[in-house]
Amino acid sequence: MNSISSTRPIIVWQRSCHEFYLNDAALKHFNITEADFNKMPGYSDYKTGHVFETGLFVVTKPVLDYISNPAQFSKGLEMMTDVIHKGGLTTICEQGFPQVDLNLEQSLISKEINKPTTPFRYEMVPNAMYFYPILKSGSKVLAFCDSLINTGKDNMDYVKAVKFYVDGAIFSQLMIMSQPYEDHHHGEWMMQPKEQDDVFETFYKAGWDIHIHVNGDGGLDTLLAIIDRARTLTPNSTSKIFLEHYGYARQDQHEKVAKYGILVSNNPYYYYELSGPYSKEGLGPERASKISSIGSLEKLKVPLSFHSDYFMAPAEPLLLVWSAVNRINSNGDVLAPKKGKFVHGNKSCYH
Repeated sequence: MNSISSTRPIIVWQRSCHEFYLNDAALKHFNITEADFNKMPGYSDYKTGHVFETGLFVVTKPVLDYISNPAQFSKGLEMMTDVIHKGGLTTICEQGFPQVDLNLEQSLISKEINKPTTPFRYEMVPNAMYFYPILKSGSKVLAFCDSLINTGKDNMDYVKAVKFYVDGAIFSQLMIMSQPYEDHHHGEWMMQPKEQDDVFETFYKAGWDIHIHVNGDGGLDTLLAIIDRARTLTPNSTSKIFLEHYGYARQDQHEKVAKYGILVSNNPYYYYELSGPYSKEGLGPERASKISSIGSLEKLKVPLSFHSDYFMAPAEPLLLVWSAVNRINSNGDVLAPKKGKFVHGNKSCYH
C-alpha cells in the first residue's frame, strides 16, 4: 500500500472486520507507533501494518474511534435498515452487543430502530469479549449483563443470554485448526481459554443461554473441554448452548455436540464462498470440502438454524437455505456430496 501512496492514509478493513492493514501514512495520520504494536505482539505486525483480532481494540483503537464517528455510524445504520428490509427480515439479532462503544451504539441504534419507518425489531445479546477486559471477571460481567436486561425496549431489547468468542475469523484463516494450515500456522484466539472458561462457567451456573463464536476444530476442542468441566460442576444447569458459525469441525466433534444437546447456528454461505479458494490455499481439498458440515449434523439430529452474519453473507434467508441444500460453491463445484443427493423439480440437490 505504500507503493500506492506514501502521503495518503490507506486502510484495508478485511471483510470479516477482524483485521486491518495500514500503510505508513495511515499510521502517521492516526499517530500509531511501533510502541503501540508492541502492546499486542501476537496480534499485530508493525513491518506490514497488519493488525488482527483483539489487536484491533488496542493497537488501532484510534481507527475504530474514527469509524465510530456518530455521523458515519448513523449513515451506516440507515444503509443497514435498507438491506434488512430488502431481505424480508422482521427481527434481527446482534450477536455480541456492543462491538466498540456501549453508549454510542445504544444511543444511535435505538434512534434508528425506533424510527416509524424502520420495519423490524432488534434483539441484542451482550458481548462478553467487550465487557471482560473492562470488568476482569465472569461474575462482574454477569452482574452488568443482568442490569442491561432491564434497559430494553419493545423494538430494541436484550436477550437473557451472553455471547463470547473463541477463535479467529474463517475469512482471515485465523480460526484455530487442530492440524496446521498448509503454510503451518494454526490460527489465533479472540478470547484466551481462561477467559472463555470463566465466562462459560459463570453464565452456565446462572442458567443463562450462551452463544459462542467458534470456527475451527482446534478452537472447538478447547471449547468442548470447557463445556465438559462446566457440565460436571453444574449438572442441572438450564442453559442452552448455541455454537455460532461452526466453520470446520470433525465427525467426533459433531457426535459430542449431539450428545450434549448443543444447538448450532451455521452460516452455510461459508461453503459457497470459501470451499473453492480454501481447497487451493490454506485448508486443502479434504478439509475445505467439509466447511459448514450441515448434513453431518442433521443426520445426528442436532438442532440447526442459519444466519448470514451480514455482511459475511447476504441478508437473504432463502439464499442461505439454497447454499445449505445444494452445496454448490462459487466455482460451480459440489464437494463431498456423499449419499445425500436427491432431485427437486429438474435440479439435483445435495444435503
